[in-house]
Amino acid sequence: LDDARVALAAILSEVASGRGPARIEQRLARRGLAPEVVGRAWDAARDDHAVDSDALLEPEVERRLARERLPLDGRAFRRVYNALLRAGFDPDAVEAVLARHQPDETTAEPHRTSTIESSESES
Repeated sequence: LDDARVALAAILSEVASGRGPARIEQRLARRGLAPEVVGRAWDAARDDHAVDSDALLEPEVERRLARERLPLDGRAFRRVYNALLRAGFDPDAVEAVLARHQPDETTAEPHRTSTIESSESES
């Protein structure tokens, strides 16, 4: 099998499943694919416009927020934030996108510490 084709197919499948770049790369590394091969596969996916890594996060945030009960509170935002980190999205990008969705009365900061332990054990 051609590792580049396997990596590209896996990236497209994982993106469709709502996983972020870090989680996808971790899963592909576990499959034994070299980081260079994975990097070239990401480039190919972006060049073919099959994947826009900057646009991956927004629909996932929308999907996860839609599952939460209204009204959204700080606890709900922390839950979504932590889930997105476990899915492999960048913490700064998640904070920026969630900030646009956060109601004014919610002032709680996202809680990063629990995600590190959770993401390692979940995989």
